[in-house]
Amino acid sequence: MDRFIHISPALLPVMSLNFNISKSHLDDFFGGPAFLVWSRMGNLHRWGGPLPQSWPDQQLILQKKILTRMHELGMTPVLPAFSGIVPAALKLVFPSAKISRLWNWCMPQNFAGNTEMYGVLDAVGSRPVEARISDNSTMASLIVLVGVGMSMEGIEQNPVVYDFMSEMAFRHSPVDVKAWIDLYSRRRYGRFLQRMQDAWYILYHTIYNCTGGAYVSNLFIAPLFFQ
Repeated sequence: MDRFIHISPALLPVMSLNFNISKSHLDDFFGGPAFLVWSRMGNLHRWGGPLPQSWPDQQLILQKKILTRMHELGMTPVLPAFSGIVPAALKLVFPSAKISRLWNWCMPQNFAGNTEMYGVLDAVGSRPVEARISDNSTMASLIVLVGVGMSMEGIEQNPVVYDFMSEMAFRHSPVDVKAWIDLYSRRRYGRFLQRMQDAWYILYHTIYNCTGGAYVSNLFIAPLFFQ
């Protein structure tokens, strides 16, 4: 049995006809072609969209060709629709239905296993808490934060970022990052070393608070030996 996931955008005209949902409402749900994989996981909506009409038209043609070939090969296809995630516009058709969006505040950190020294510690230390206590994160708003997490594509880099993020699931107020860095340095090296503290302050205010995108670092640190 195989699973084929190109069906969702092809349902645009069907949903418009059967549920009386306008194309503009569905445009608000589907992301652009380059971002559909994230849309299917429910990570984002409408980003990079709307989809041109040619996209669902061509996808439907492609799907029929693939299904024909799958049957020829003796395969049993499974055609999903929305993977449990539906357009918010369905609320207009079914006003008594309770449609909620559950979400996690998640830190990707490094796409494609990048290994540069990089992080945004101030954001890690505050935004998961801000999301949890936000007025938009309640059952009344139907947009509910259920947890925090990490979805890195490789972990053998920037341990300070992962150490810090791992704590945020248990934090209920924003963190004083400077004070946390002080403790992190002592935990990591087993004692207070002023030169090491100074080095961490520099890292904290530069590559570990990079807000302009990935920070490609060519920093090489010579080993230091302390008596």
